[in-house]
Amino acid sequence: KEAVGWGRFIECPLFETDGRVSALQRLRFWRWAPKDWTYSAWLGDLYGILQDRMGALWRSGWVSDVRFDHEIPNNWMNGVDLRVTGAFHYAGSIDVKAGVFENCMVLSTQVTGGIRNSGYRLHDADYYFADGVGLIKVITHCSGFLGDVVYELTEYSGTGNGFFPTDPGLERSYACMNSHAGFESSVTYLFAENDNGEKYMLFSGIGKHDKEIAERDAR
Repeated sequence: KEAVGWGRFIECPLFETDGRVSALQRLRFWRWAPKDWTYSAWLGDLYGILQDRMGALWRSGWVSDVRFDHEIPNNWMNGVDLRVTGAFHYAGSIDVKAGVFENCMVLSTQVTGGIRNSGYRLHDADYYFADGVGLIKVITHCSGFLGDVVYELTEYSGTGNGFFPTDPGLERSYACMNSHAGFESSVTYLFAENDNGEKYMLFSGIGKHDKEIAERDAR
């Protein structure tokens, strides 16, 4: 079937200091037709949403049974703070599209705060990590007919040390497992390094919507 689509491309310099991994988002390309998107596709900004609520993509202090309760200033949302509570736990074996991973950890987050029109970033969510691979699954607990929106690791190349490796050449691809109404959404993260030895991450997202359904919904 014919489909309408969208795409986005973001370059993100990486920073690793005192056991903390974070990224600075730089938008390079964005094309998003107004009627060609779905709420679950916006949730594909997996790493960005994680960093918004935790202030990092990974921290060395995230170990089993650690609990947290903090505020994160979200300047891109007009300076409104988010209040984040939750815990980090052992999750055992996790089965995703890319395979079965043992001895995984899960970061469970509950979020309050924020402002209208940024709600897709404010849902409670669970983040699953595998040693040597990184993020392998995200379950976002949405309300209403969406229910839980699930993104899983579908493909990956290379492994590294720890629960969020950033070695140049590593690549991680994810897809929404339960998109609705003819939508499909997937994202890829590629880790790289420039000639100066500075690490960065390339994020690309693509999606499509069944054309017949899109035209019907536009009426």
